Amino acid sequence: GDALGNRKKFDVELSFNYEIYAANSRRNNYEVAADLKQALWNRATLKISGRYMPKMFRKNYLIDGVPEPTGVVLPENRVYGPGVYREAEGAAAYEHRLLTKKKTGAFGLTAQFGAGLLDRRYRDVLFRGRDRRVLAMDAGLSMDFKRGWVMALDYTHEKADSPVVTEVLLLDESDFLVDFNGDGDLLDQDVRLEERVDRSFKADSLDGTLTAPLSARADLKLRVSRRSRSFLSQETYDGYQNRREKRWVLGAEFEHRWRSNLSLVIGYRYFLQRASRLDLTGDEDDYLKHVVRAGLSFKF
Repeated sequence: GDALGNRKKFDVELSFNYEIYAANSRRNNYEVAADLKQALWNRATLKISGRYMPKMFRKNYLIDGVPEPTGVVLPENRVYGPGVYREAEGAAAYEHRLLTKKKTGAFGLTAQFGAGLLDRRYRDVLFRGRDRRVLAMDAGLSMDFKRGWVMALDYTHEKADSPVVTEVLLLDESDFLVDFNGDGDLLDQDVRLEERVDRSFKADSLDGTLTAPLSARADLKLRVSRRSRSFLSQETYDGYQNRREKRWVLGAEFEHRWRSNLSLVIGYRYFLQRASRLDLTGDEDDYLKHVVRAGLSFKF
């Protein structure tokens, strides 16, 4: 309530999400989430959210390799381990209703400002260099129209810190113009070295969505986003020094609500990434991929 005794609306939403990967069952995972909304004074709302994913298999990463006398590690002599992490995230946001449809006669306008903290930790200490703590700041505007149409534009800035660690790297001499094994040429590939790696980065993202109501119980959401990410490493051989990435995501999602707390969700996403430097530690370089997902969303 408030000082005048008026009751302010308070909502709590708990959710459980389970993802099944048809192509790789090792990536099946679940997460629990909670969202709280407290109505404040003068058309304002405070939002607090959190989620926890206890286990997520990312991929198999290189741990070590048995080198030949030249220092080169052949594919059959490489040792990999499963990259499995847990992830927790918390966020708070302030939302303010700037204009109402009643006042403008056409649309409502809402602004939002928020901040969040994400913590990712890998189970195996050998992958400690992939841990990250991300501080995010975001701001957005959304316009809602009659009959349920909504347009939104959001900007997010992220700063991620990762531990600087020493890892086994397999480097190509031609990438660095360095004779790593001292054999007098720059022709050798996959030469084993132990070098420091820093995966810290900063990123800026712009995300636009359009939600179109198809019926009283069904919506179609279209999304386009662009992320620009710059890595902060000052290490010579980890491949992240001066590395920059540009990623585009296009998506469409259909949701049909059978009940107030049970929905069918079907979606498609197209990813395109371009990187300025080749990755040397088993992460992703340039890629193009298509993702199709379908599932049930249950909210408490």
